[in-house]
Amino acid sequence: PQFKRPDHPQMTPRRFATQLSTISAVVALLLLLLHQWPSVGRYQTFSWICLSFYVLFSGVMYGMGKWAAWDANGKLFVSTSIMLMGGKMLFSILLVILYCKIAQPTSRNFVWPFFLVYVSFTIFETYFMMKLAEEKRPSNA
Repeated sequence: PQFKRPDHPQMTPRRFATQLSTISAVVALLLLLLHQWPSVGRYQTFSWICLSFYVLFSGVMYGMGKWAAWDANGKLFVSTSIMLMGGKMLFSILLVILYCKIAQPTSRNFVWPFFLVYVSFTIFETYFMMKLAEEKRPSNA
């Protein structure tokens, strides 16, 4: 017997917004818990900046991914995905460097909230981009 893959629901804007809100709320709750440690709590401002940045970036990534998914042969989607991942890494590095230059943190504990947000949103972005890649493309785009 041949395995039939079940139909996957499309990543509609509503589904994306619901899932983005959920992951944002969960990460915010985890940040609040992480901030209870004094060595990490002093870097709350950076944590919230990171969370805000990744929420906004996820929205941009969804919009561009949804647009690129309409490419008939998928090449635009792949190149857009690679460009977005590279851009995210670049902006993440710049965010950390700018924070270090401006705030001059006294310890490296500010990276723990950053990594929590970065990893959480990377997993989420990978998930929704995979869903976008599975969507049916028009046959004559």
